[in-house]
Amino acid sequence: MNVNQKDDEQQQMQEELQQTPVIDVFDNNNNIHVFSLHQEFMRLCLLNTKKYVAAGDAETSMDIDVTESKTPVFWQNGKHTCVFSSLASGLRYLNDKKASDFILQHTEPSEEASDAIGCAMMLLTGKELRYSAKIYKSGMGALQIFDDISCFPTVVRVKSSDGSAGHCITIVGLWVFDSNKAEAEPLSYEFLDWCCSTDTKKDRFAGAHYAVRFFHLKPRKEWNLCEKCRNGKGKEKCIYKFR
Repeated sequence: MNVNQKDDEQQQMQEELQQTPVIDVFDNNNNIHVFSLHQEFMRLCLLNTKKYVAAGDAETSMDIDVTESKTPVFWQNGKHTCVFSSLASGLRYLNDKKASDFILQHTEPSEEASDAIGCAMMLLTGKELRYSAKIYKSGMGALQIFDDISCFPTVVRVKSSDGSAGHCITIVGLWVFDSNKAEAEPLSYEFLDWCCSTDTKKDRFAGAHYAVRFFHLKPRKEWNLCEKCRNGKGKEKCIYKFR
């Protein structure tokens, strides 16, 4: 790709972002301000400059082995974009290319967000894409990864046996998308252990610290969904649960 082609693609992306829907935001004095969804996303990403434990602190070197028999994953390439990179990959596997591209467009600014999962929720549940979100918190309400399966993408902040919970993955059906690995891997304790490990320390998966499932009440026919997930409005158990 030459320089002119790259500049043209960047310009096109900027124009697409500027055309995203507008939303109303109230300030502390109840004054209304109108922002594009992209502007509001950037505002929230940059609102808090305090440094948090960054999402994506697991494997620091990429596993680039490609078999071509599994679904490819968008890489984070050493950046703290595990939420957006893995979610975009899961949405592409779902075959919702519009949502996948929309998330990809916001991947770079998401690195500045203090709450990347919250920013992803804002984008997917907005008027443009109209997803719904189910939140799983820690404790009694935590996601039981091997029991609560869904064809819809679920972003999971994984907790390691050492108590850390910095890295996020996306699970769709029985596939795990970790943006430090070139391809999706089947859901297993072995691979979740890998997701929780670093280059210098092998750790074990201890559970889901926090998770958000993005489902749609009016899914498109081309999406890769079982009938339970397609017609269950987020309440029916996925058929893959029984396998």
